[in-house]
Amino acid sequence: MSDIIKNHDTEANIIIPQLKGHILLAEDNPDIQQLIAFHIRKTGAQITIAENGASALEQGLQNHYDLILMSMQMPIMDGIESTRQLRRQGCNTPIVTLTANATTNDIANCRAAGSNDFLTKPIKWKDFFSALDMHLQTLDKNQSEIIPLAPTLDDDEDEDEDYILLIRRFVDQLPARLESINDNYLTQDWQGLAACLHDLKGMGGGF
Repeated sequence: MSDIIKNHDTEANIIIPQLKGHILLAEDNPDIQQLIAFHIRKTGAQITIAENGASALEQGLQNHYDLILMSMQMPIMDGIESTRQLRRQGCNTPIVTLTANATTNDIANCRAAGSNDFLTKPIKWKDFFSALDMHLQTLDKNQSEIIPLAPTLDDDEDEDEDYILLIRRFVDQLPARLESINDNYLTQDWQGLAACLHDLKGMGGGF
């Protein structure tokens, strides 16, 4: 039990750096978009969202960003192809791939496409903030502090009301998500089932 408490405290209390820069987040899941955006805004950095790889390619070529966070699995164009096309067309912006597929082959494919680094889903927020700190301009380090990263639903005095709302919406949507999982299983829609489980793993672990 003590080890569990120690691990929880280590993840819950994290140094959130104060940063300056503009991040392009390529992610198709609206809940994960909001979850990641919430944590990026904690650093003071700006964020723009692309809902698929094709949009990320277009925005990455037309605008200046200091960092691109690129989900690996997206509709229309996946993250690897979007990264590959960005590099082929001269985009030198650092790209960090977000992926639930952390096999040696997946990592090699991300590197070959031009990704600078990768973060696994569910996101480990300590690693997430370290990656942002590596690629963005750091402001006065004295402004960074160790704060509770994830408030609880029982904390009435918590100031992160937006985060509480994200958690409540995620919990409220769980029955519908489980129903979709069951329907896909009964109809043997394995691709749909895999997509549902992929999203649930990413969101649940992130929260």
